[in-house]
Amino acid sequence: MGWRHDAEPEASLDDGRDAMTNPSKQKGTAYESALVTWLREECFLDAYRRPLTGGADEGDLGVHGVSITIEAKNCKAHAWSEWFDELEVEKLNSGSALGILAVKRRGKNAAGSYFAMSGETLELLLDAWMVRR
Repeated sequence: MGWRHDAEPEASLDDGRDAMTNPSKQKGTAYESALVTWLREECFLDAYRRPLTGGADEGDLGVHGVSITIEAKNCKAHAWSEWFDELEVEKLNSGSALGILAVKRRGKNAAGSYFAMSGETLELLLDAWMVRR
């Protein structure tokens, strides 16, 4: 499966999710929005927040034209293994070839986040980079 994706849902910072009173959800939403803003400003104009899909979660962010799922986490305690398991399910649900875990670092902006991926995703990215060189 390639890393390019033909399906292009509508781009939006405001994905229609209701305003939340849960502070953890508010932190998560703010971080997701900050990531989209940064991605749009720096490299991917077509980054967007994915709408909630019920039981078949497809991840938090996507990029039009790229088969990618980005799962965003803004938590004090890190649960890397659990998060990667979640990312793999979301990647399958969305049909994405690439999966990236974005983890907020305390005191840093979106660009200062940790970005982690599986070896499979790294291989696909490096293959694509080599083709473009």
